Amino acid sequence: MTTRQPKTEADVLAETANLILDKYFHNQKNICTYDKIELARMLGLAEDNKKSDYALFHFIKALRYVVLGNFNEAINSYEATLRIPNSHAGILSNYATTLIILGELEQAKEMLIKCLNETDDGVSNLEYFANIIELYLLSTLDETLLQHAGNMKDSTLDKYSNILKLKTDINKIDISIQDYQEFTGVLIKFIFDKTRQIYQPRFSIDNGLDRQLNIEAFLNINPEEASYLNTEFRNQYLDYIFDNERHDLLGKFVVFFRQNKNREDGTEKPKAFYLGTNRELEA
Repeated sequence: MTTRQPKTEADVLAETANLILDKYFHNQKNICTYDKIELARMLGLAEDNKKSDYALFHFIKALRYVVLGNFNEAINSYEATLRIPNSHAGILSNYATTLIILGELEQAKEMLIKCLNETDDGVSNLEYFANIIELYLLSTLDETLLQHAGNMKDSTLDKYSNILKLKTDINKIDISIQDYQEFTGVLIKFIFDKTRQIYQPRFSIDNGLDRQLNIEAFLNINPEEASYLNTEFRNQYLDYIFDNERHDLLGKFVVFFRQNKNREDGTEKPKAFYLGTNRELEA
């Protein structure tokens, strides 16, 4: 019989970080819920084992704060990781995700460029990192980030190409890049606040009488939650418009929250990112 080796402090830290990521982010389904007692226990484990990797310890603190919606404290913990040499690329990219959700787009871009320029070639090919770059592009329509993406696979770069098409076509319905960024910032933050899930959109443009950008946001939610999110977002967005006197945004954007899987046949969400102009959304 072989003797099981005791876990090292580094093992405990890595397992704690992965547990938070898997339970509260990667596998998050439905409206966001969390267990404060469990999160406190995880932080205690990290405190007890932090000497093995202070960067990972601060990352765990940041993740906990993000789960709880305390973004100011999360930023402080992420900044602590930056003061430690050779911080993990995964930490930096998760920090960039948080910055995008908060609408700190220039700082997020700087962080992503840092990841692209200073990490090894293998990191740039990881799916999660490609998805973070995609989230930035969806938030900004700023393709200049791709000038730093020379290490990424051609197939990954190809899936970003429709973003440039969308950037051109929204001008046809008098939506500026600034309008788009402002609306998308509100939408991405709403989705994350409610579900801890990342924005997965599909677009179509109505260039007829309505002249609007239609956005389907696909999430791991049930039918009742989809209905709730549709109503709740409309109410919050109207409040945003009137509180910020941004009445010129009215009528330019329409959002539909969708189940990630079709409720009838279980098929995954459509692969198409952009349906083009004058295309009806699928029911």
